[in-house]
Amino acid sequence: MTAIGTNIAEAWKAGKKRVLGNTYTDGTVVWLYDKAIAWREPDGTVMVCCPVQSHTTVSRLNDLPGVGVHTERGQLFLNGRPWNGKPTKLRPAPKPVDALPLAQRALEGLDGAVVERHRRADGDETLDAVVRCVDGKVAYAARQRCKAAGLDARALDGRTGLVLRVSAHEAD
Repeated sequence: MTAIGTNIAEAWKAGKKRVLGNTYTDGTVVWLYDKAIAWREPDGTVMVCCPVQSHTTVSRLNDLPGVGVHTERGQLFLNGRPWNGKPTKLRPAPKPVDALPLAQRALEGLDGAVVERHRRADGDETLDAVVRCVDGKVAYAARQRCKAAGLDARALDGRTGLVLRVSAHEAD
């Protein structure tokens, strides 16, 4: 969050005009460098777009309420869903669900894979699960089974890929 983005977001939410640096709003539309990045339709529907995939555009969009934009390996995501940056009706982010029992069920009978609760560095538990695999073949099989079960499995250790973090979200 930046001071400019936060102030513009507050003005837009309140329906007021504000100009700060390269970003401005008339209370209905938010512009960055003369390109609309968010607006409210007459019926109240919020639309967002990312005409230029830059750090500033993503930052300004993330300052808006209910908007979560990030990139992974060059792919844009809007509120947890892949996005092409074109004008899109804002949908809320999918709610996370407890992945541990889902991962345990998906990996049942797979020798060489241990499923446990994910813990953050501060020791707090999350809704995600961690799968520790004995070798690459088991890790590949675990990722495939998680994918087939609708779970998101990503390598936590970039080099070997033997430790996976598994997360789950409510279906649309």
